[in-house]
Amino acid sequence: MKKTFLTTLLSVSLVLTLTVSGCNFLPNQNNSNNQNNTANNGNNGNNGNVGNDSGNVTQSTDWGIDQFNVGGNGSNDDQDTDVATGEFEFIPLVTDWTYDGDWQDNYSVSYSTSFINTDNLGKYSALKSAMEKVDEDINGAALDSYRDYTDFAKENLEYMNEDDFLSCYYYSNLTNYRSDTVMVSLMETVESYAGGAHPNTYYVSHNVDSKSGKTLEIQDVIADKEGFYNAVIDSLNKQFSQDGIGTDDLWENYEELIHSSITDPEYGCNFVMDYDSILMIYSPYELAAYAFGPVFIRVRYQDCPEVFNKTYTAYSKENIIYNNYDGMNLYMDYDNDGTEENIMVNMLYNDEYGEYDNLVIETDTAKFQGENIYGFSYDVAGAKVDGRYFVILKTSVENDYTCTYIFSVENGVIKQTDEVFGSFKSFTNPDCFFVNQRLDLLSTYDGFKLSKINSDGKVEFMDDCYTATSHIQLTALRDINGYAVDSVGAPDGESKVIPKGSNVLIAGTDDDTYVDLRLEDGSYVRVYVDNDDWPQNYELFDGILFAG
Repeated sequence: MKKTFLTTLLSVSLVLTLTVSGCNFLPNQNNSNNQNNTANNGNNGNNGNVGNDSGNVTQSTDWGIDQFNVGGNGSNDDQDTDVATGEFEFIPLVTDWTYDGDWQDNYSVSYSTSFINTDNLGKYSALKSAMEKVDEDINGAALDSYRDYTDFAKENLEYMNEDDFLSCYYYSNLTNYRSDTVMVSLMETVESYAGGAHPNTYYVSHNVDSKSGKTLEIQDVIADKEGFYNAVIDSLNKQFSQDGIGTDDLWENYEELIHSSITDPEYGCNFVMDYDSILMIYSPYELAAYAFGPVFIRVRYQDCPEVFNKTYTAYSKENIIYNNYDGMNLYMDYDNDGTEENIMVNMLYNDEYGEYDNLVIETDTAKFQGENIYGFSYDVAGAKVDGRYFVILKTSVENDYTCTYIFSVENGVIKQTDEVFGSFKSFTNPDCFFVNQRLDLLSTYDGFKLSKINSDGKVEFMDDCYTATSHIQLTALRDINGYAVDSVGAPDGESKVIPKGSNVLIAGTDDDTYVDLRLEDGSYVRVYVDNDDWPQNYELFDGILFAG
């Protein structure tokens, strides 16, 4: 399948590799097609903000940009992973998305899809090839659906009244549950509508062995099919009982369907794995009617370790992320009594303001209410850091900004410990992840800092400046004086001139006083910007773009 993208709106994504023992930025000059999107209004449920077709900006160049690897020592395909002790290296995959559509008087067809840039996976050659195939499958399905829906909308015009309007869409969102030198586990959520009584939602998992590049089926990650089936049924019954749900609304043969999905390679199933659990995923219609919704069944490794292939479940680190699978409930042993307890996290939708607010975090013994926390969408996760438990809440707010809040849960008390402007990317490990923020120095673009959550429940930045992800190309309108820096942003003290007419890319910034620019010859120059002056240095560069 040929990999193609509509270039109306395409953001640069990063794929980065992390060595836990060291977090140094190293450059790779690979990607040669870099474009920036300035998104407008609108959102797609809990998949983040999406823009319309006005104001989209495309920036491109035919020379490479830096995309950064994390980890001074790196790793390669020949490096051993100690399965017995659960020691391995993390490979955070930072994905981005693209949005496009066709808007007419009587219909609209739109799509958004995640994509993965694999340029920086060169040291993991088998994984790189596998991720390229995943990327092709995801985007190929999105573009095929977009074309089919467009044809359907056009053919349907003859049956429509003058005042009728048909809106079709295909939205794909990719969530990273695990990415390291053992395996990568991703879940794709697809929401689509092409006429009919209701939209459709389904899930597609993408699991890959990092060393071989092999696509992993459920039979590859379990050691005892029947034992695992029994564990799945036990977990289903337990979850339904906790939620006050009976199995009467499932298909009469739901147990047989689950059994076939686990034991029959021809049947297949969707699942994702993190460092604590496996999640079995059944889309609407697989086990019940559409109105019942999807069925997620979580089985913790520690509850039945004998049924799993330990290659994919061994994990030696105390600090861990807890993923939220159903939108409201987290399960963590926050009182350290050996049993997981439920933490309910909920925000109510306010029709008057078109946003979620009135945050409530509640356990059996404590309740927190946040009246000043709101967002157009929100996501929830949990974390254990040095024996303490935390709830992490990300909200999307105006102008494509995001905010992330951290709350501690202990001793019958829930309290806020931090508030961060930005969102967590590749959040599979609390000791090393990326905080992604919208930046506004010399243009509007995204950038990230390597970060961690400390034992006080606060985010610690492990970098002094941001690495730009949505790279903006600027053109010097005259000779510009700056200071030479190396590829990791370290100044060497020498002054350097950017010649008039030079094309440069924004590579990094402190979002306050300076921007590091990459020239066409691969060198870097730091230019200081008066942040109090507005507009910022329009007389120096052409191509400066700010979002509204």
